[in-house]
Amino acid sequence: FSKAQSMYEILVSQTENPIFYTNLGLCYYVKGDLDMAIKAYEKALELDPSRKERFINLARVYEQKGDLVSSRAQYEKWIEREPKDIDGLLVLAFYFEKDKDYINAYETYKRILQLSPYNEIAVSKSKQIGRKIRIQ
Repeated sequence: FSKAQSMYEILVSQTENPIFYTNLGLCYYVKGDLDMAIKAYEKALELDPSRKERFINLARVYEQKGDLVSSRAQYEKWIEREPKDIDGLLVLAFYFEKDKDYINAYETYKRILQLSPYNEIAVSKSKQIGRKIRIQ
């Protein structure tokens, strides 16, 4: 990864390509330089915010740093772009639950069920949380 990091650092100095920044972010992440990974992933997103993986990668780095607020924000940004992404909605619902924001968790699971009525996780969780907040 050190050789790859050096190569990508040269490439990003010559051209602003979001793929190069994404790969550079991965190199930093694997080497444990989370602050530089964040900078690289943020630059990749600035250049091209159309790829879900860039949001997820950045969210994971923030999570690794213990910054769950920033991690959750990346999933929220992705869902703003792709409101029908069930995987992103599931993660966002998990964050709501973790924050004990049961109403938003419940609403998010219900939103998933509108998109995918037989999603087993959303069915189970909406019932469980519905009982918790007394919504039937």
